[in-house]
Amino acid sequence: MRITNTMITNRMVTTLNGNLTNLDNYYTQMSTSKKIQLPSDDPIIASRALKYRTTVSDTTQYRANVKQASSWIEITESTFRNIDSIYQRMREICVQGSTDTCKDDDRTKLLDEFDSLVEQLEDEMNVTYMGRYIFSGYKTDTPVMIKGEDGINKLNPDVYEKDAGGNYIIDSQKIKIEIGVGTYADINSTANNVYTQDIYDKLHAMRNYVNDDMSQDALMTLQDTIGDSASVIDLRSAMDAMIGKLDEIMADTMVEHTRVGVKINRLELTENRLAEDYTNYKALMSDNEDVNLAEAAMNYNTANAVYNAALKVGMGIAQVSLVDYL
Repeated sequence: MRITNTMITNRMVTTLNGNLTNLDNYYTQMSTSKKIQLPSDDPIIASRALKYRTTVSDTTQYRANVKQASSWIEITESTFRNIDSIYQRMREICVQGSTDTCKDDDRTKLLDEFDSLVEQLEDEMNVTYMGRYIFSGYKTDTPVMIKGEDGINKLNPDVYEKDAGGNYIIDSQKIKIEIGVGTYADINSTANNVYTQDIYDKLHAMRNYVNDDMSQDALMTLQDTIGDSASVIDLRSAMDAMIGKLDEIMADTMVEHTRVGVKINRLELTENRLAEDYTNYKALMSDNEDVNLAEAAMNYNTANAVYNAALKVGMGIAQVSLVDYL
């Protein structure tokens, strides 16, 4: 078959274009640090990249969810620490007031502090996180404690609402945050598990006994809420009886406080795992998408040398024709 100059020239141009394409590909890889620019460059790398990017994005969101959940629970845990301290101080007051050496005037002064501690305790029940009440179940815009017409705090009936069977509706109102694929963590403690009507009645009966100047009616209320007439006959015996009640309250509160601690531990473990997953997925994504710059530079230099050599050879061929021999 006769090879013409046109055929040689066309083949030379095709070869040069191929070399130039390789050179452009390696240059683009070096300038972008990516193996491919379009899915059509390598469908396998593109499909893996989509999967890894989705996984990294999901993991990032789960980590953000864990941080949000941790912040909520840390506020709850801090509130429980305050509540524990308040109850402990209430107990110390009652122990001090129940001794025979403490006079009634001193007991009254101690009860003034007791009264302020009850106020502080009920303020703790209205603690918020980012404007949301942490103990109100789903009704995060509703306070647990509200002021009555007499100016005294009372349990908010909207929060302590019961169903037809007499069960607290708030019991099932668990706020959950997704921290993994199909994995959820409930982050809230509900008001009825922290401050019950029974606790409210006992603490306010003690307050009312002092605020009502230790009247007979107030004493009878104390007898009904703290002990019977045989054990509660005066302020000293009332404070003595309150010690045991506070021990029961503190024990129940500690159970709920412990649940909060368990939630914190779980979130810490989850955060550690997600951090490791994020690092691993980022490494896999980088290995799949990112180019080895040293290898790309070597390939670029090789392609550049081949291209320049092809140019020189092509120029030599293009300058020679049949006319040169006639």
